[in-house]
Amino acid sequence: MNALKATLSAILVVGLLTSGCKSELDDKPAATVEDGKAEGADKAKEAPEAKKDEAKKEPAAGEEKKAEMAADKGMTYAIDESQSSIGWLGAKVTGDHKGVFKDFKGTVTVADGKITGLTYTVDTASMHTDDSEKLLGHLKSPDFLDVEKFPTASFTAEAFTPVTQDGFTHKVTGTMEMRGVKKKVTFPVKITMGDDAVTGETEFKINRKDFGIVYPGKPDDLIRDDVLLTIKMVAPKKG
Repeated sequence: MNALKATLSAILVVGLLTSGCKSELDDKPAATVEDGKAEGADKAKEAPEAKKDEAKKEPAAGEEKKAEMAADKGMTYAIDESQSSIGWLGAKVTGDHKGVFKDFKGTVTVADGKITGLTYTVDTASMHTDDSEKLLGHLKSPDFLDVEKFPTASFTAEAFTPVTQDGFTHKVTGTMEMRGVKKKVTFPVKITMGDDAVTGETEFKINRKDFGIVYPGKPDDLIRDDVLLTIKMVAPKKG
């Protein structure tokens, strides 16, 4: 009898997984995730020394030369949290769950009209969902983000590759850290250099198991490995 129950349960699970249950995850672009930090991370550490060497050089006289030097270093703008957003979507056999991270900080660096830097730091405890308090508590627990032990997640971009595909303008490569795990991540993004602000939009999937989130879900309601991130960025230019 026990063997029969186990067989029936297995058939049920397989049936649910292959029944074509629709999700917003379907057909979304997936990030490329590799072990280790992005190559540029080490170069970023060397930047302060490079700046020291540059400072030792005798600056040329004249305001024009000073302006050129400032342009070479680029300008950094803060991401406006009130105009920006970070949304997430997770899925299991029976349906999707959506939410947002309410608290985050970030910067964008622009030099010679091109984006050269991007950073994000997210307060993981600011995760929110309208679904239920029970679900939210579970997502913040050690089964998932473990927000008490890992209060922040972050991303530091190191390379921007121009592309013209599916409405995206760049592929961004950088180091993502979540639950204390650092990975080299590449994903597509649409970046717009406006007169008043630098804006960006992206939507991509990451595999939660790459960052140590391996909780499977209930036997008859398994959780998908992929999580969808939907990010809107607005960084006003200072006057």
